[in-house]
Amino acid sequence: STLELPISAVTASAVFDRFRDYLEGLDQFKEVFPEAMSADLYGRKIQEQKALLREFERRSAEQLIGWEEKLAAHDRMKLKYDRMVQSSSEQRAKYYADLMGLQQQLQQQKQAYEKGKEYQVREVTTFDAKKFAGVEEPDA
Repeated sequence: STLELPISAVTASAVFDRFRDYLEGLDQFKEVFPEAMSADLYGRKIQEQKALLREFERRSAEQLIGWEEKLAAHDRMKLKYDRMVQSSSEQRAKYYADLMGLQQQLQQQKQAYEKGKEYQVREVTTFDAKKFAGVEEPDA
């Protein structure tokens, strides 16, 4: 399963802060692990000790996979965010280009009417609202 969060809930700094906290916890764990394990393993048979260590390795691997999934989810969210920013920039640029074109046509129309000439309006739309209607590109 993947972690699905809204883009606003996932920031690079939040993910890396959590990862840093995880690594700090891992460092603390490495300091107390030998003593804790020796107390837990002391007096146990070798087979029991091996079983405890295997269980520890299994749980550690699961937690590492969990962090890898969280980081992968962050990467996917970052990609979606980058696409959204790019799309917004394109929208804005095309919208303002169309607006400038319309302003120029109004000015040309005004000048034509002042000279008593007919003015033919041109279609200058480059902005396609359907393209930017929130349809996401498939994940790469």
